[in-house]
Amino acid sequence: MKANMINRRQFVCVAGAMALQSACATRRAETTPTVLFVCEHGYAKSLVASLHFERMAAARGVHVRAISRGVDPGPAVPAGIRDGLMADGFDVAAFVPQRVSPEELARADYVILISVAPDLAGRTAHVLRWDDVSPLSENYDRARQELVAHDAALLEDIEAGAR
Repeated sequence: MKANMINRRQFVCVAGAMALQSACATRRAETTPTVLFVCEHGYAKSLVASLHFERMAAARGVHVRAISRGVDPGPAVPAGIRDGLMADGFDVAAFVPQRVSPEELARADYVILISVAPDLAGRTAHVLRWDDVSPLSENYDRARQELVAHDAALLEDIEAGAR
């Protein structure tokens, strides 16, 4: 009889721990900010910015979701950008650019417009414009450095807001 009571207690303890773990995971998913990067074609500046942003955030232990979209998406990542990202440690061979939707623009916690001006339907909070980024097609390394500098500043702002 006593052995059964210990097993029941252990069961209740394990079940409680599992419920707490599930609740924490759900809470983290609900509070994970979404950063929507938008450029012309969705395969260049927004893709480079989103990938590097997520990598930097993960290295700092900041939970974020970064999304790359375009206002006029191209069919695939061009070879020069794909090669640059591969050299940076990102495999985007299977990446398919997508058009930004009004729902994504409305739901995102942060919208980063990189040399584009989509209709934001009155959205005013957490919209940033990065119009000073060089074309990736002209000098990938310089443009990547500019995007990463913007990413770092954005990540600092997000971390400061989370404190």
